Amino acid sequence: MWVDFIDNGRETYALGEPRHQGDTVRVPRGSGVVPHRIVARVHNGSAVQIPDAKVRFYLCTPPGSGDSGNFIRIGDGAAVNIPPFGTALAEIEWLVANGDDGHQCIRAEIHDWTLPEVPVGDPGFTDDITERNNIAQKNVGEFQPAPASPYEPILFDYSIANDGPDPEFARLQPAGLAPGMVLTVEPAAQWVEPNDVGVFSCRLELDIDVIEPGCASDIEYSLTAWRLTGDSWERWGGCSYMVRPRQATTTVLDGRFELETLTLQGSVTPSPGHGVAEVYVAVEGQPVETFSVRVSNAGAFELRLKERAEDFVDVSATFLGTDVFAASRSDEHRLFQTRLR
Repeated sequence: MWVDFIDNGRETYALGEPRHQGDTVRVPRGSGVVPHRIVARVHNGSAVQIPDAKVRFYLCTPPGSGDSGNFIRIGDGAAVNIPPFGTALAEIEWLVANGDDGHQCIRAEIHDWTLPEVPVGDPGFTDDITERNNIAQKNVGEFQPAPASPYEPILFDYSIANDGPDPEFARLQPAGLAPGMVLTVEPAAQWVEPNDVGVFSCRLELDIDVIEPGCASDIEYSLTAWRLTGDSWERWGGCSYMVRPRQATTTVLDGRFELETLTLQGSVTPSPGHGVAEVYVAVEGQPVETFSVRVSNAGAFELRLKERAEDFVDVSATFLGTDVFAASRSDEHRLFQTRLR
């Protein structure tokens, strides 16, 4: 399984990869959402094609630790056909909101499939329908916080699941916080009832006078859950987080049609000095075209497409970010063809 940030294209990985989470999760400023994908590679170990395998996706909500966790179904991917001894990719859109920047645990589960009727003894026959290998799970803890000057607080919840028969008294303890980081956890400790989930509200603040935007300021820290057992504290799971402070940017795009030539001009502010922007051109009923262009020292970029006969196109652009400046996306515009009569 992996996370795919939609605005920087679609990544592909070799079998057994990636061992990391995939793309860094981008978290929006304020309201709104940032589209991502959760992708799962589904394997078929038999000699027959498996049609219409359906994969269900879950998030541990709120994210955290403890026992089994509180997994909430977020939806089902489109049915996939898996070739003999082959694989297929199932995916679902994940709309990341401002409160989703805590450690996340994602899960994919095959919940419906059709087994072809094959006689016993046929080369394609298999009796391996063990359901325990129909689940994949991965931790996601690498986030790019909402960039601003100063940084906006990062708000997230942390859950502790108690599957046991007795109440548990639990608290959280951070480790690895860098100078300029302040983490507030409320409540400081709480009782978690049997077969219930306790939720801690967390607020992470970064001081821009201490933590400068850029990869040199990337910080990994952890939260460990502890439960009281008699006169001592026992570890009860934990999560690690990667925070990547970046300077906020704004991307704008405009354009025009002239004699079936489409000219698109955009800019990134403040100027990152370099980088790449992706320009998207959408024609109704056709796949979206993606063009990569260089961003100049002044933060400008341009794309010119000739022999465009469409009546109109929808265009937008995404600056992919650098080691100092955050990614940003322009609004979408509809441009109409001007024809001479």
